[in-house]
Order: sequence, then structure tokens, then C-alpha cells
Amino acid sequence: MLPGTQGPEAVRQLSMIVPDAQVVFMSAHPKALLVRERRLDPACAVLEKPFSEQQLLDVVRRALDGG
Repeated sequence: MLPGTQGPEAVRQLSMIVPDAQVVFMSAHPKALLVRERRLDPACAVLEKPFSEQQLLDVVRRALDGG
């Protein structure tokens, strides 16, 4: 939870300052649900809770590699 905003809005604001920033969303909700509800773009990197250390490393590496 972000006080006063939500993740997608925070990313939009961040991208105005750092256009090339890579972002990984973390959620207890499945990515498919977030996309279906149009809360996230399908191209977004999402780490679903609970996750292992290896899953965290993998999603961060993919984000840093550009996708």
C-alpha cells in the first residue's frame, strides 16, 4: 500500500522523472486479475505474493534486462 496513491500512478509520476526506470509490482493479487480489471498493463512485471527469494531475483533480473 502506498499512502495517498496507488502503484500505477506512482510509476507514472516516476517515469516523468526517470523515463528508463524499470519497475516490478508486488501484489497478493494474481497478475491476470490485475490486468483483467485494467489495474495494470499486461507488459508490467509483477511479483505475486508469496514468493521465494529465487523468484524475486528472477523477476528483478528480467526487469533490469529490459523485459
